[in-house]
Amino acid sequence: MSCDVTRNVPDLHGNRIGAVELQAADQIALAVKYVATGGILRAVDLQKIDRGRQNDSPWPAHIALAVRNYQSWQKFWTKEHALTGNPMLQCIWSAVIDERPISVIAQEIGYGRHLTTRGVICGLRHYAAHAKLVTGTQAAQWLGQAQHVFDRRLTGTTA
Repeated sequence: MSCDVTRNVPDLHGNRIGAVELQAADQIALAVKYVATGGILRAVDLQKIDRGRQNDSPWPAHIALAVRNYQSWQKFWTKEHALTGNPMLQCIWSAVIDERPISVIAQEIGYGRHLTTRGVICGLRHYAAHAKLVTGTQAAQWLGQAQHVFDRRLTGTTA
């Protein structure tokens, strides 16, 4: 399975989508493919994954790993969205799964094309670091960069 995210994400001042980012996009697409029913990602299906098995059906290890990685990453960004309104998960879903152009994603999430492009690149890098496709200093940098792409505003707080 391969996803053509590069078609919709232009170069961003030398920050191009490279092999690691493509691997992250492919892993996300693979995970979604194996847990989606009718195009809807069901959290209950994600929670049934255990040691490469779902409903006593063996899955190849790489699929089980992709699903576990995506599940963990998706939970992180769902919590972040609830706290700050950060649209990273929607941005990556739209780019990788729906294969929407950057201009459409930008309009949907309410940010400009430049920032949305940066969001897609940083989101894929965050996934790669979260899934341990990269490690060390690079992983730490990519995890931190993704947190600061979109404005952070706490929601549901009282003064």
